Amino acid sequence: TIEKPFPIRIDERQLLYPDIEDVNIIDIQPMDQLLETFILEAIFNKEITKSSNPKDLAYLMVSIIYGSLLTAHTLRIEPSKLYFRRNIEMMLNGLKYPSYFLLNTFFDTKL
Repeated sequence: TIEKPFPIRIDERQLLYPDIEDVNIIDIQPMDQLLETFILEAIFNKEITKSSNPKDLAYLMVSIIYGSLLTAHTLRIEPSKLYFRRNIEMMLNGLKYPSYFLLNTFFDTKL
């Protein structure tokens, strides 16, 4: 089982959102849950295939987000924004066209 992140306490919420009076009402969701919601919406709108598992795709996107930023920093890849964007676009195109993902992942080594 996957453990959920620690809940954000009220005093921490007040530090994050000092301009909001009723900050305890705000529902702050973990990134994977937010992404899963957007993925379900994309599947419903037929923007990606129905056979996609939303939870797995959310974890994949979180991995790409954190992994791209970490890799770009440690390997000094410049411009890092383009590297990050390329990884996201390659994953999204892979969801629309599975053969695109395979071709670009294994045969395209340019950045």
